Amino acid sequence: MAGDMWSYISEQKQVLKNILEDKAGIVQRSVGNIDLNKTSHIIFTGSGTSFNAGIAVRYMYESLLKKEIFVEYPYMLRNYSGLLNEAESKPALMIAVSQSGRSTGTLECVKKTKSMGIETAAVTSDKDSPLAAASDHVIEVMCGEEHAGPKTKGYTSTMLTLQLMALGFAKKAGFIGEKEYCNYLEQIWRMIENLDGVIQKSRQWIDKNMEWKNAKSICIIGYGPGYGTALEGSLKILETFRKPVLAYDVEEYIHGPYNSLDKNSFMIFIDAKPGGCPELNKLMDFAKNITKNFLVITADLRKTADMTEEHVIHIPPCDEFISPLISIVPFQVIAYRLAKSWGIEPEKPRYPGFHKIIGSK
Repeated sequence: MAGDMWSYISEQKQVLKNILEDKAGIVQRSVGNIDLNKTSHIIFTGSGTSFNAGIAVRYMYESLLKKEIFVEYPYMLRNYSGLLNEAESKPALMIAVSQSGRSTGTLECVKKTKSMGIETAAVTSDKDSPLAAASDHVIEVMCGEEHAGPKTKGYTSTMLTLQLMALGFAKKAGFIGEKEYCNYLEQIWRMIENLDGVIQKSRQWIDKNMEWKNAKSICIIGYGPGYGTALEGSLKILETFRKPVLAYDVEEYIHGPYNSLDKNSFMIFIDAKPGGCPELNKLMDFAKNITKNFLVITADLRKTADMTEEHVIHIPPCDEFISPLISIVPFQVIAYRLAKSWGIEPEKPRYPGFHKIIGSK
């Protein structure tokens, strides 16, 4: 039975607080049992929301752990990627992410990886799932049940769990000290404390700008960790609103896709980095002279001083690596409200028998 998507959105603050308060347990289950000194690189794999979470945390892991990080779709990883080429394999850790723990493709990756002697860790909300049973290590995402296709609290809970794992690994390896570790935790706590305020601001924004319900398509642009947010934001809106939504890295957009821009375009820009991004600034200045249908999600009050409220949702400032935890929230709210504006029940799949027919779960 489908749950209520809005309830899951609203639960996030408390759920994330509970996870943060159990950070010692998360760190112990991962850092305490996994020796990264033995690994040359880390591979993230997962589908949909789980893949997007990997993209969003990739650069945090690379920066803090000083290791090469790969984020791969399960099908491509097990069928095409040289990362699982037995003749060339190097000591690695594969982190398999699946909220349900029942994603067929991700499970097959774990089985193939284990057959090669590569260490595996499942990040899942179901510690009794097939994925958990097949993996060497299990890190539970403590988000509770989420009986809705479009994942919200599951995504942010996965994000926070992965961030806490990265911090734990980095501290254990001596790459960050106690002061820097605590600074990250304080920023995370501040983002969680502000989460309900961002939900409220986002709902007020979309309810005042319901002309967005008439969008034929939406384009979302981000960079760095914000590209993971762009991917997840596009997934949330397209699976609820059921219209095409495209996500681009900022430089990819200026190499061709900009030709689709016209007065009827609907665009969302993610600018969560302190100080911003010069390339995005130029693109926003260009786009706002062509279309009036644009939204900037940013922590920089100065950058949007010349914009009216109809074009801005402010989020609290934080380290760029932490920002995906909060920058996704406006997309969740917008996705829900756009779906409801057309009488769509976003929790209910459009084709209920799809996964059974395809065999994907």
